[in-house]
Amino acid sequence: MLFSFVQRRKRYVLLVAYLLLSLFLMIIGSSSAVTSIKAFFFSGFSGLNRIFNGINRSTGDFWHNISIMKELRNELQTAYQKIQLLQDAGIEIENLRKENDRLKALLSYRSEIKLASLPAEVVAKDPKSYFSTVIVDKGRADGIHVNMPVIGYQDGKSGVVGKTVECGMHASKVLLLTDRNSFISAVHYGSGYAGLVRGNGLPEHNLDFLYVDRNAMLNFGDLVVTSGQGGIFPKGINIGMIVSVKDAKYGFYYNEIKIQPIIDFNKLEAVFILLRTASPEVKALAEESE
Repeated sequence: MLFSFVQRRKRYVLLVAYLLLSLFLMIIGSSSAVTSIKAFFFSGFSGLNRIFNGINRSTGDFWHNISIMKELRNELQTAYQKIQLLQDAGIEIENLRKENDRLKALLSYRSEIKLASLPAEVVAKDPKSYFSTVIVDKGRADGIHVNMPVIGYQDGKSGVVGKTVECGMHASKVLLLTDRNSFISAVHYGSGYAGLVRGNGLPEHNLDFLYVDRNAMLNFGDLVVTSGQGGIFPKGINIGMIVSVKDAKYGFYYNEIKIQPIIDFNKLEAVFILLRTASPEVKALAEESE
């Protein structure tokens, strides 16, 4: 349809096309028009150039920031490692200081002991006996024998630990005061009333103070010490403090007296073995045990 229309009015169509071409050539020939077109395209390209330059700068800044973040992360990791090393060094120094203070205290206490003694380190605990025995690093080669008294020193206080029950050449087993088979002749400090201290089997349990005369005036916090009887422990060594008393309605003795040991056996690290001369009876028992 369009083609037939053009065929019928061919002359008019050519005339319109000629006029439009002439107009276009006039516009192109105008210097102001060319300038405007150039300005239009130049401004367009300038805008695009600014956009691309901005994108390039943003991309460069992004990767630069990434690089800086990596450097900061590495520096932070290095600083953290240095801080950790300083903390570890501080902990080690603090542990050495505490160990030094402990050794100084033990040395000072040893100089106060009137009887000859040998310091020993606790090297093991016997789990088979529910921690009622410990192994120390001194034995027969150091002059240690069975049934020698063992004492400890903690927080400025000394107290009974137990006695040697087995002796090797360079190590010995110590039966602790807390063991059920441990019995020590003791007295209530001040009044002099005597009794027998027995362990309960576990280090955190209190001791029993048995066969104490009901006439004894006992109070919370009173001290109980060794009586010196029995041929093993010398007189006057601290055992523990009274924490509870139950009177008996009948009989000559108190029904129940509990004693908290002076020594904390859960923190036992070092002991002193007293090198006192035992009685002939104790020597005979030691020879039979060995």
